[in-house]
Amino acid sequence: MTGITPNCATTMRQKQPGSSARSNCSTTVAGTWNPPRLSPATVQAGRQRRNRPGAAALRQRPASRRCGKNWTSSRSAGRWARSETMPISPCATPTGRNWTRWPAAFGSRRRTMAADDYLEVSGLCKEYEGCRALRDLSFRLARGDFLTLFGPNGAGKSTLLRIIATLTAPDSGRVRVDGADLEDGSEEFRKRLGFISHHALLYDQMSALENLVFSASLYGVADPGARAEELLAQVDLQLHRHRLAGTFSRGMRQRLSIARALVNDPDLLLLDEPFTGLDRQAALLLGELLLVLKERRRTIIMVTHDLDRGLAMASRVGILAGGRLAFLEPRHRIDAAAFAGLYLATINGETS
Repeated sequence: MTGITPNCATTMRQKQPGSSARSNCSTTVAGTWNPPRLSPATVQAGRQRRNRPGAAALRQRPASRRCGKNWTSSRSAGRWARSETMPISPCATPTGRNWTRWPAAFGSRRRTMAADDYLEVSGLCKEYEGCRALRDLSFRLARGDFLTLFGPNGAGKSTLLRIIATLTAPDSGRVRVDGADLEDGSEEFRKRLGFISHHALLYDQMSALENLVFSASLYGVADPGARAEELLAQVDLQLHRHRLAGTFSRGMRQRLSIARALVNDPDLLLLDEPFTGLDRQAALLLGELLLVLKERRRTIIMVTHDLDRGLAMASRVGILAGGRLAFLEPRHRIDAAAFAGLYLATINGETS
């Protein structure tokens, strides 16, 4: 019995059956502390008080504890390693950031594009001999967007398209396509780009068929001849396949230029006044081709002065004035009549 000291009048030897000595007596072991034993009623009352909701229950806790599940992080995947949707608000994560990007993006200074962004134009500036063509121009497009850009002459529309097409370098700013900077992968990007400019970009001493076969070969198309024949049929030039491009009319050259821009089945198509010089039949044909590309989720930027045709095709509409993007909205939010008045007010510098 060394080390055990009775601290009440009744010892364990004196305990009799039915005696209350156990409830009134506790023993102390040297070097330890033994708390007094509680009755079952007291234990039950404590449990009820502990389970009662209160301020402590509403206190913010880390996501991995508050949801009551074993959340683990995976740095290689850059997201919380669970197959189900996280059942709490993203702002409740330990860093206060979007949980799908933590912890891989934590502390990183690299700017990331949103999940649905395909094209990001950020802070573009361009100046020609003291004339500022673009002034801190920024916007984003998702894959499959059809952006129609309106604006007066000299607003910077063609300059913007040439910068995106890597034909002109900006003074400052950057362009990212599918998460990659054009400065780092311009050669690879050009393989997925189609561009129709004011200039036809055709070889006048080649026939229509030869122009398309040559372009298809440069892009590495598997069967250049078959692809050329297919496109000539789409632009209604199959009967003129062997004529020299230099003998074509303005409308025919424009149709051949459209076929050349589509020879590589581009992911991004840039159109600078594509309907200029086209007759009614050719314009309808081009409109049908663009709608097919839109249904196939190709990203398209078209510059035009034709309000009716531009609004009919677009999923997003913008106005470029003075080198700045004065207006950019989804098409479904725009009333055609009200937009016409806004466009005139914008190009006249009367917007509030």
